[in-house]
Amino acid sequence: MVPPRDLSGKESIYAIWTNYEKFPISSDAGGNQYYFMIIDHEGMLDGMTEIRDSWNSSTESEEEYDEMDVYDKAELYRDVVYEHIVAMLRVKDDVDGGGACNGAWEVERSAATEGLGPTLYDMVMSISPGGLVSDRNSVSDAAFKYWKISANHRGDIDKKFLDTLDNKYTVYPIDNCTLYDDPSGARGTHPENLIKYASRQLAIEFLNLEHDEIHNHVINTIATSEVIRLGNVGGDAYVELVITHIDELISNGTIDLSTFKFLTFDDPSDIQVEWEQYKIENEHDMFDNFVEDDLESRSSILNLSYNTDYAVNDFKKMVNKFDDFEVEARGMLDEVYTLLFIDEMRDFAGRFFDEKYYK
Repeated sequence: MVPPRDLSGKESIYAIWTNYEKFPISSDAGGNQYYFMIIDHEGMLDGMTEIRDSWNSSTESEEEYDEMDVYDKAELYRDVVYEHIVAMLRVKDDVDGGGACNGAWEVERSAATEGLGPTLYDMVMSISPGGLVSDRNSVSDAAFKYWKISANHRGDIDKKFLDTLDNKYTVYPIDNCTLYDDPSGARGTHPENLIKYASRQLAIEFLNLEHDEIHNHVINTIATSEVIRLGNVGGDAYVELVITHIDELISNGTIDLSTFKFLTFDDPSDIQVEWEQYKIENEHDMFDNFVEDDLESRSSILNLSYNTDYAVNDFKKMVNKFDDFEVEARGMLDEVYTLLFIDEMRDFAGRFFDEKYYK
């Protein structure tokens, strides 16, 4: 990966074109689509200048140029614009109804040359209010490699779980999202596996901290089949089952609460109230606290949101470089600029993506 600071330096030939904060484009699925493209702005400007100078070489050709309509003029420059695009990223900001997926933008399409794909991901992740999530349906091998490295080897990127759309494992719905379901269907790759494991670990941590004595007694008393069952549920279900077993052990006379030295509740149902508060205070750290091994499966790596802000200034510098380029390009192209760099840039992005993945 090329560090964003190397791309944004004064000597760099690269700039970023984007419609973000300028002219958002409505997505058919709701919300807005934002395009980000890294361009070789120096090469592009040189190429356009060469074309324009060739039409200024004589009075006759200058008159012919002036008589062209805007579309014919644009045709003269389309190839030189396209040929200097080196990376593109398209995202949407309204994933599953807005505010969900931890507020992250969903990456819909990406393509790059010269190893600049990860660089663009990092810069866009830095300026997105909630970072990025992968496409919810399909992720290329190249993109998956980026997410895998981000999950396992990027301490500068914050990772958070995505919960189910019905808010199954966490308290707040901000993380609800369509979970990525691995199309390979490989064993052990259910999309809920990782967050279910982490929420169970949170429940175990809570019971060990607050009700260690009776928790251990339950585990050592109930049937092995029930212990196995506890090892296959999420946090809420784990706490509910422990409470159920406490009630059962009390009702059949197996235990007497008065014999426990460190009991802190009057009724087992009090544990549930304590658990809800503990979740509120601690669930946001579940990934950092309970995911220790490197992640391998798509269903675990792609069911996280990723966020950082270290490249905000690099992003701004590269957008400013494009703004400087725009001043010169508008002066040269006049009305052709709007056609090429506002109306048609989405088409350039689509063509760039298609040529990288379908040809």
